[in-house]
Amino acid sequence: DKFNPGIDGSAVRKKYGISADDPVAGIVARVQKHRRFDVLIRALSRAIDQIPRLKVLLIGRGTHMEEIAVEPVHELGLENNIIMTGYHLEDYPELLAALDIKIFLVPGSDGSCRAVREAMAMGKPVIAANRGMLPELVQDGVSGFVVDDTQENLARAIIRLVTDVPLRRKM
Repeated sequence: DKFNPGIDGSAVRKKYGISADDPVAGIVARVQKHRRFDVLIRALSRAIDQIPRLKVLLIGRGTHMEEIAVEPVHELGLENNIIMTGYHLEDYPELLAALDIKIFLVPGSDGSCRAVREAMAMGKPVIAANRGMLPELVQDGVSGFVVDDTQENLARAIIRLVTDVPLRRKM
């Protein structure tokens, strides 16, 4: 009941100044050095170069947030596209509902990939790294894409799901 496709994310989009027709990708993760945010941010930069309307919600927090996320986003001039929402509890399902695409690169310490399961329960296609149990959760080409997480592969998968709306809806 908590994570279902009927939840409305429009209030979240409005809160962050995202229009109804802007494509939105997002990641839910603790912002830590081993979570590959460096690769993700460079991949997002490539995707945003091709799709300037792309917005990204970075949902989470971490002890090295400035170094890992804030500074690289600023250095690449992506502040208008990458929105750091911080940690959310009460409105978390609405944040997921605002996404068109969920990205997940490194399973957490328990390996269960809970954030992927929650997004999939809401009918969101997932771009997942070929790590841990992620390939078992995400059927490549069916419920999302499983990629070797280089910046090129991630950017290509993001661009494909943003630009191919029928495929994204099918997934």
